[in-house]
This record gives sequence, structure tokens and C-alpha cells, in this order.
Amino acid sequence: MNDAADKVPLSNFAQEFVQKSIKYRQNRRYSLISIVTAVILVLAGFAFYANEQRIEAEKQREVAVEREIEAKEQRIVAEKERREANKQRKVAEKRRIEAEEQRKVAEEERRIAEEQRKVAEERRIEAEKQRKVAEEQRKDAFRHQSLLLADLSRQKTEKGNTLIGILLALEALPEDMSSPYRPYVFEADFQLNRAIFKRIGRFLIMPHTPNVAFSQDGTRMVYADEGGVLRLWDISNGKMLYTFKGYHQSEVIHAFSPDGKLLVTASRNDNTARLWNLETGQQVKVLEHQDKVWDATFSSDGKLLLTASGDNIVRQWSLETGQLVTKVLDFRDSYGAIFSSDGKLLVTASIRKGTNLWNIETGKHIKVSGQIIPGAISPDGKFLVTSFDETTAYLWNIETGQRKVLEGHQGNVLNAAFELEGGLNAAFSSDGKLLVTASLSDKSAYLWDVETGRRLKVLGGHQGVVLNAAAAFSPDGKLLVTTSKHNNLVRLWNVETGWPVKRLAGHKNAAFIPDGKLLLVTDQGDNTRLWNIETSQQWVKVLKGHQSFVFQATFSPDGKLLVTTSGDSTARLWNAETGQHLNILEGHQSVVWKAVFSPDGKLLVTTSEDNTARLWNVETGQQLKVLGHKNVLNAVFNSYGKLLVTVSRDNTARLWNVETGQQVEVLTGHKYIHAAFSPDGKLLVTVSEDNIVRFWNLETGQQVKKVVLEGKNIISYHAILSSNGKLLVTASGNIAHLWNVGTGQLVKVLEGYPAAFSPNGKLLATVSRDNTVSLWNVEIGQRLKVLAGHKNSVTHAAFSPNGKLLVTAASLSLDSTARIWHVETGKLVKVLEEHKGQVNHATFSPDGKLLVTASSDQTARLWHVFSTQDLIDYANKIVPRCLTPEQRQQFFLPESKSQPFIDKGKELAQAGKIEEATAQFKKARELERCHKFEPEDKARYIYANFLIEEGEKLAYQGQIDAAVANFQNAQKVDSRFKFGDIDNYVRQIAGQNEK
Repeated sequence: MNDAADKVPLSNFAQEFVQKSIKYRQNRRYSLISIVTAVILVLAGFAFYANEQRIEAEKQREVAVEREIEAKEQRIVAEKERREANKQRKVAEKRRIEAEEQRKVAEEERRIAEEQRKVAEERRIEAEKQRKVAEEQRKDAFRHQSLLLADLSRQKTEKGNTLIGILLALEALPEDMSSPYRPYVFEADFQLNRAIFKRIGRFLIMPHTPNVAFSQDGTRMVYADEGGVLRLWDISNGKMLYTFKGYHQSEVIHAFSPDGKLLVTASRNDNTARLWNLETGQQVKVLEHQDKVWDATFSSDGKLLLTASGDNIVRQWSLETGQLVTKVLDFRDSYGAIFSSDGKLLVTASIRKGTNLWNIETGKHIKVSGQIIPGAISPDGKFLVTSFDETTAYLWNIETGQRKVLEGHQGNVLNAAFELEGGLNAAFSSDGKLLVTASLSDKSAYLWDVETGRRLKVLGGHQGVVLNAAAAFSPDGKLLVTTSKHNNLVRLWNVETGWPVKRLAGHKNAAFIPDGKLLLVTDQGDNTRLWNIETSQQWVKVLKGHQSFVFQATFSPDGKLLVTTSGDSTARLWNAETGQHLNILEGHQSVVWKAVFSPDGKLLVTTSEDNTARLWNVETGQQLKVLGHKNVLNAVFNSYGKLLVTVSRDNTARLWNVETGQQVEVLTGHKYIHAAFSPDGKLLVTVSEDNIVRFWNLETGQQVKKVVLEGKNIISYHAILSSNGKLLVTASGNIAHLWNVGTGQLVKVLEGYPAAFSPNGKLLATVSRDNTVSLWNVEIGQRLKVLAGHKNSVTHAAFSPNGKLLVTAASLSLDSTARIWHVETGKLVKVLEEHKGQVNHATFSPDGKLLVTASSDQTARLWHVFSTQDLIDYANKIVPRCLTPEQRQQFFLPESKSQPFIDKGKELAQAGKIEEATAQFKKARELERCHKFEPEDKARYIYANFLIEEGEKLAYQGQIDAAVANFQNAQKVDSRFKFGDIDNYVRQIAGQNEK
């Protein structure tokens, strides 16, 4: 069987065999052999097939074995993997368990942390709440403290002690308003403002009412305190030059030599006059007398010193040698004596012999009636004034002996400077042409012509006038100062007009410095200060020039210029910063009512009673155009400055081309009372007495909209449009009607005459005949504040540019003031009371830093308007020192932050450690701006003073050499201390102790 047959399947072979057998039987041609063969073949086939099956089975077995082996290997691997997997599972499970444990721990920790966070948050919230409560309590405490300090400041200021008033107000306010450590209290702001404006001049550190003399050039001043110390000051910078020791505290007369190099002091207690060298500070000579020294003066050539004493002798002393030259004359039984300014005449007073005038050179005298007074002899030596029977003064011609009787006072005429009892108080002007006398009962001072004896002026207003006879007139004779101890009032007068220039409440003494530019004043707190008369109006600049009432004053858009209008038919241009007069705008034939700047400030329009409005070039002051329009009520430029509208009582509104001066349009048929341009400049809005608001297209001149203001019997004769053009307020009697311009609906009826919208249009100020101003919320028509204080009907009000302040003015002479109010609180900030007539108009500059008022007194006045921070900074600049530790205790204030450094500095200075002490004082100055001392000067002064005190103790103990050494060391440490002859001074101290 070939390979092909071998591969035939058994079933096919059997099938074929059967078929062949059948065929054989059919054909019966086959033999038995064939059958046997077939059987054999079948069997062989079966055997072959069986063998094949066996082989196949063997193969399958082998395959199975291989597979079994493979399966076994796989089982081994699988088992290994299973075991590994099981191991990994156990590890994973372990890790899972650990992770779960960690998760549980973490969850627990998270829960605990959350609880702690919640607790912490609750505590934080509570702490924040407590902090806020504490902060509110702190602020509340500060607020109450500030209110208390503000009230204490008020009290001190009212008593004239403005230094303490300023310092207390500073304590009540934050030092830096941008980051305040204490709440802002308006009352403190107000009191600081008030104290600063009542402060007169530059503070000097003079603790007692001074007995003062000035050098002839006005550069230096000497005064004696109650402790027996004489101090020399440089007036220009307020610095002390020397402190003189060895001076007797009862010495009351001081005089500079003509060249200013020597000083004489005269005593009514120790019977001496003393000469001092002012260049070295040394005592030159002690001039002994037999009795009290009444007066002392230098001869006009500066070579002699004359003294008059209670031993009735006038002595002449040589300044070169210090020796007595001669006894000039003998005047017996006298109780007082006064030299003329040139030392040639002497007036004496005697109980038995009355008042006598002596010529020192000849010894001759004339007897005059009346009582002696200081300053009785005129500067030229021609006249003498005495008092008589308490209401009359006698004016004597010294050459002829003739007298004039000065009568007119209705009560006691005062006799001595700063005294209130008896007689006459009088003073001559520097040229001897004028004389002033003062009386208590009629509360006035009289100004007299010396040549004729005619009374020229009556200066009233004091509640008990007392005149400073030694310095009543300013050196140029243009000003006069009067003082009253009765009501602590100093007044400065213009001699020519008789008008008061300045009223200084709370001040009791005043004296002019020789140059006439400064006035020395002393307040009730014995604080002495220098007032610069020329710059005293630094907060107020008076714009003089108009010859009639000033009706309006307005700033230019950039705030650099100012225009005023007047009844003198002119408008005037001024520099708003300096108050300098720039131009007179002349051309109108009658009262100029109003003036308005163009938006760019280059043009100005004025309206007048002469039936014209006029355009002016601001830079040149030249008139450009005359716009004929009768009875013009107001004029307004559009936002571009190209168009101008005028509204008149002639029932028209007229539109003008500014460049050409040509009339563009005439709106007729209605009684127009107001006109304004819309904010976008495209429309003109007019209001008429028929209560109709009309909108006009400026390009076409056509009316585009008409709004009828609803309401019956509402006759409007004044209107104001809000800045955004949405609201309109009209006046009808003392009632204001607020309208919605868009709908014409009446929003609210308000009491008062409408005066001004706030810049943001949310507030409206109305003024009233009941002397008040009301502030209204225009959105809801609610009255927010009533501002009361004026003494007559309020006629004007204007907001500051930021809307925080409001200025008001009242009518008639009963109230010639303007008042500034704090809008938010309604509190009065300041009363502007310099005007002598009705204030007609007031407005703020565009930056809000200036305010101008226009008055019937023919002036306008420029006022500085300060922010709180401005006031704080300025106050810290002008005060000479901080509150003392004792004052802080007195006013319930804690220790200042600079005090520890000052205490340490004093300790170091007394130990002689000047450099270290200086460093401490520097730190103190850095911490508080009110400190004005120079750190090193202070350290040296303290150490020198300590050495002096120790030296005085040593002198009292009789240790002369040691005491002298201490005084010498003190002078080396601080050269400002002068002792004259130190050895003699020390022995005087030792001698006093022995007595």
C-alpha cells in the first residue's frame, strides 16, 4: 500500500470493499480468494488503522505527558505565583490595615484638628469681637478725652492763653490724619482753628509779665522776670542772647544807650542804677544813690547818663569813666520824676509843691497844675500833658507856659500805663502833633490835635480803656494801641480813620517795637509774643480800592485771579494769591452787579445797572464788546466759552457770539429769571416766571422741549439748576420748590430761600429770614441740619468744591460776618468778622484753599481755608514748646512719649555728659514736633544752670573759691550766662547769707 493508500481513511476502504463484494456477488465472478483477500485486506486495514490509532494515541500520550509535565510546571509556577500572590495579598492586606489605621488616625486627627480649628476660630471671632469692643472702648475713651481737651482748649483760648489752647487741641487730634491713632473729633478741629486764629504773632518763652525795653534799632529787647533774672533777646529770631545774673528783681526801669551797646537798669529798692555792656554781657558799673531811683536816661549824644532819685537830686554820670560828673539840680519833697526822651527836661511830682517842669541845663522850672504821668512830655520837648480832676487833661506849651484844657471824657480818665485808678492816661505821637487820652467810665480813648487842642476822633469799644503811655502810637504815627485790664482787650487803631484794625481778646499789655513793624503783647496766661503788624493779616488779605459797596467777588477757573464788582461803576481784578490789585475795569455808567469768567479764564463779562453787559480781556483789562441789554439779571458762558447768554427783566434772554459780540438769538415773550447751558453744551435751559422750563437747541435756536412746573399760585422769581441739569429749585417768597426737570413734577416744598446746590447735587442749602440756614437731602426732600448763629437774615450761601464746607453771609449791619460751617456735622467752623459792613457775597476758590468775601465796607477780603492736617502742621510749627509734665498731669494726660528721653537728657546734662545728653534731646525732638529747643544748647544750659546752683550753694556756705570756679565753668559751658564781676557776685551771695 503506497503512501496515498496508507492515508485513505478506514471508512472509505470498507465502503469500497463492500461495494466490490456486492459487485462480485452480482457478477458472481469473484472467487473465494478474493473474498479471503478482501477479508485479509479488511483485517489488515483494521490492523493498520489500529496501529495508526495506537501511534496516534502514543503521540497523544506523549503530548499528554508533556502537557502534564508542562501543566505540572505551570502548577508549580502557579502555586509559586499563588503563594507569592498570597504573600503579596497578605502584605497588601497588612498595608491596607495599616493604611486604614493611619486613615482612622488621620481622620481622628483631622476631626480633632477641625474641632481645634473651630475652637480657634470661635476664639478668634471672640478675640476679634473683644478687640473691636476694646478698640471701640479705646476710641470712645479717646473721643471723650478729645472732647474734654477741646473744651479745656476753648477755656484757655477764651482767657487769652492761646498757647495752651493750641497745645491742648493738638493733644485732642491725630498727628497724621491719613493714619489716625485716635478718632477725629470736630470740636478739637474747631478749637485748634480758633486758637490759631486768635494767636497773635510769634510766641516767646517769657514765663512772667515782662518789664521790657527795646534797643533804638528795634533788633533787641531786654526784660526782667520776677526771679531777679535779666534776659536779652534777639527780636528777629526770638532767641535769648544773654542771661544776666546779679540783677536785682525790684529793678523796674531799663533803657538802651543810643548806640545800643549799653543798658541801664534802675532800682526803686536797692537805691542803685546799674550799667551793663551788651556786647560782653558784663556789668560795667553800680551807681550808688541815697534813695530809690525814679528814672534813668541817656543823653542824646550817648556820653552821659542821667538819674533822678528819691533824694531829690538829678545826677549826671560819665559813661566813659562811670564816675559822677555833677549833681545838676535839687528838687525837694518829690515822690516821682520822669525825663524827656532827650534827657533835657524833667517833670517832678511833689505833695507840697505839685507838678514842676525842669530844664536840666539851666536848673529853671515852671510850676504846672495837674498830676504827673508817664510819657508826659512830647517827643520834640514843646508840650507837656498833665491830668486834672479825673475827667480833664491839661496840655501845656513848655515855652510859653500856656495851657489848653482837653475836656470831653464822661468818666475817670486813667493815669498810668496799665493801671486802672485815677487821673489821665496820655501819649504823644512820635512827631508830637497828636495826643491820645483814655477814660475808664466812658469806655473810650480821645485823639487830640496838639497844636489846636481840638478833639479829632473818639475811639470807643473798650469796657475800661487803658493806654500804654510809653508806646501808644506806632513810631510812624499811623497806628495806635489801647489796652484794657478790665476786660483783657487790646485794640489796634488806624489813626487816620479812627477805625479799629485789630481786636486782640484775652490780652492785657501791648507795646510797639521801635521799628513799628512789631507789637509785643502779653496774654492773661503771661505768655508774651511778638506780632508782626505788617503780616498780621496773613490769614486775611484786605482788597482795598473800591469807592462804594462791593457786591460780588469771584475766582477765575484756575483760582489765580479774582474779580470784584462794586457800586462805584467798576470791576477790579486782583491776584488771588497775593491780594495785589491788577486792573480796574472802567466803562460802566452805573452799579456793576456781577462778573463771570469764561471757562478758560481769558474773558470776563460784567453786568450793570446801566443796561449793558460788557466783555473784557482779562490779561489786559481792555473792554472788548458792549452788549446792550437792559436790567440784566445774570450772564452765563457755555462750557466752550464761545457763547454767552444774558437774562434780563425786559422779558428776554439773549444769546451772544463771544468772538464777535453779535447777538445770535433773542428769546422773547416770557419773563425769564434764569438761564443755564446743559452739561453737554448742546442745549440752553431757561426758566421763566410763568413756571415753564424751556429747552432750546443752540444750533437752530428752536425750542425743543417745554416742561410746565406743576402747582398753583407758585410765582417764581429766582431759580438754580443743579450741576447735572436734573433738578431745579425755584424761589417763591421764603419758600423753595424743588422740581424734576425731566418730568416737571414737584419733588418737594422746602422752607427758605434757595441758595446753592452742593457740587454733587445731593444737598441744597436754603437761607431764611429767621437768621438760619437749612441743609436738605434733595433725593428725599428731608431737612438734615439747621445752621443757627447769624444775627440777621441770611442772604447768601455757597459750598466748597469738595462739598465739606459751607460759607454763609447775613444782611444788614447787625451782622457783618460770614460764617464757615462743617456740612456733615452742621457745626460752626469759623466766624469771619473782619468786615465793618454787611457781607454781600462769599465764595470758595476752585481748590477750596481760599475764600473771598465782598462787603458794603468797600472791601473784599481773602481768607485762607485750612484742612485739619494743615492746621496740625502749622500749629506744630508755631508753638515754642510742648505741654510741660505738670501741665499734662493738670489736664489728665499720660506722660508724653518724649518725656523719658528728656528726663534722661537732663540727668546726663547735669552729670556734664553734653554729647550723650544732646543725643537724648534729639530723640525727643524727633518724637514730638512741638519741641523747639536746640538739643546741644539745651544740654549746655542745663549743665551750666546746675553748676550755677551748686556755686550758689557753695557761696552760701562761704566756699568762695569753689563757688567762683563753678561760675567760671558755667560761663565756659554756656557763654550766654553773664555775672558781671564773678568774684564780687559770689561775695554778694555770701554776704546776703551772713545778713
